[in-house]
Amino acid sequence: MTNNKPRKKIFQFLLQRYRVVIIADNSLEERMSIRFSILKFFVLISSILAVVVFITLFIVTNSSLSQYIPGRSKDEVLKSLIDLNMQADSLKASLNKRDAYLNNIESVLAGNDSFLINSNDFDADTALALENITFEASQEDSILRLVVENEERGMLSYSKKDDGSFVFFPPVVGYISDTFNFQKRHFAVDLVAKKNSKISSVLAGTVIVSDWSSEVGYFIGIQHKDNYISFYKHNSALLKKVGDYVSAGEHIAVIGNSGEFSTGPHLHFELWHNGSPVNPLDYINF
Repeated sequence: MTNNKPRKKIFQFLLQRYRVVIIADNSLEERMSIRFSILKFFVLISSILAVVVFITLFIVTNSSLSQYIPGRSKDEVLKSLIDLNMQADSLKASLNKRDAYLNNIESVLAGNDSFLINSNDFDADTALALENITFEASQEDSILRLVVENEERGMLSYSKKDDGSFVFFPPVVGYISDTFNFQKRHFAVDLVAKKNSKISSVLAGTVIVSDWSSEVGYFIGIQHKDNYISFYKHNSALLKKVGDYVSAGEHIAVIGNSGEFSTGPHLHFELWHNGSPVNPLDYINF
């Protein structure tokens, strides 16, 4: 019985009613009175605090402030960092390819036979296979090439790509004095033709360079679509200037023997794709 007395006193304290009366000071008139108990007061205060906490959490979780919540911000920040890292890697790879492309074009214009290959484009097995490639033609290939060249020599012909999107015209009518040879760093086809023969553009495009150098003499370069670029070197005269648009088969220069690297009157013709030299014989029937 004695153990229940403290509890009873506590309940009586919590349920004890109080009244707050507001009285006007000058007239002592009762203006307002509020009745409450300690229990009701605590319940009211707790309810108000709960509502305030709920509204605060709702605003924080549904606004930009949510990134400052411990735990939740880590996942979103990590995802953002991963996305930024991937974009940076892609941008770096694109810049490396662009630098290699520009360096190759600069080497061509300077008359150098060296060019860059982006090693990221090949795996280890492919790179090893490229190093072990033998570029010497077999006896059967040489005989077949002679037969084909004899049949087509002197004929004005053209060749289409497999997808039919291009028509490559021969730059000049003549015979081949030297072919494309990757191993010897000769990235061109040398063509001998009649004196003062006109040289034609193999594809439609825009002249990006038309100049003279001591190594290759008068040379001209044309930018075609799909990253094809053609170069024509050792000319005696240039018929087009930088910025001119030329059609496929349009005359752009006159064959000659200019430049220190020239060993006789001929056209040194190069064809590049995506910043790397390609064999013109794979595209054009000379």
